[in-house]
Amino acid sequence: CAALTFMIPFGLSQAATVRVGLAAGAGDRRGVALAGWAAFGLGLVFMSLTAILMALLRWPIVGLFLDLDVAANLLVAGYAVQFLIVAGLFQVFDGTQVTAIGVLRGVGDTRTPFLVNLMGYWVIGIPASLLLGFTLRMQTVGVWWGLVIGLAVVAVILVVRLRKTFQREIGRLTRSLPGREGRVLVCQRDDQRRRRPGALLLHLGEEGGVPLLVRRESARRADHRRPALRRLVR
Repeated sequence: CAALTFMIPFGLSQAATVRVGLAAGAGDRRGVALAGWAAFGLGLVFMSLTAILMALLRWPIVGLFLDLDVAANLLVAGYAVQFLIVAGLFQVFDGTQVTAIGVLRGVGDTRTPFLVNLMGYWVIGIPASLLLGFTLRMQTVGVWWGLVIGLAVVAVILVVRLRKTFQREIGRLTRSLPGREGRVLVCQRDDQRRRRPGALLLHLGEEGGVPLLVRRESARRADHRRPALRRLVR
């Protein structure tokens, strides 16, 4: 079940790599954040809902593979029910980390996911599985709980990295040029074809005595000499 549901966030991860990469290449910082968080949120919601369904329908799911009316199958069914609960939680973190990896790949960050996964599985996950499964004698369920712990650490670190990456990308918008960074101006557009009165502009500074303005919603440089920008109201 977990392998089947994993295909959805895996596909979202691949889509996020493309969409985030296109936005990053176009210099659209807002588009990077929007595409990234959209993919991340969809993956998290889907995996959470399927995890709840797996927990609520664990006995009917096991009944698809074992005859629960046969007493000899009850012991195996009991283990399977425990594994389904662990798998439900496992897939939430698994979907989170794979979507985050896709988003980070879109902005060119592949080293961090590699190091985080290496640390999470080999340094935390496997030792935790050995401790829970053999030292604490939780057997196979303990082994899987150890893997859940390792995967949870990976997911949390990647989400933190994702948030910091978005903040850094947006921060570059105001740090790219010296001067009066962060001042918001209002642009009155007179273009009849694409009228947007009151569009917000961000004043980044000056280059060769020429003010550089960035439209806040698309993070594109606007040429102050364009006829559409007739007057600026501070």
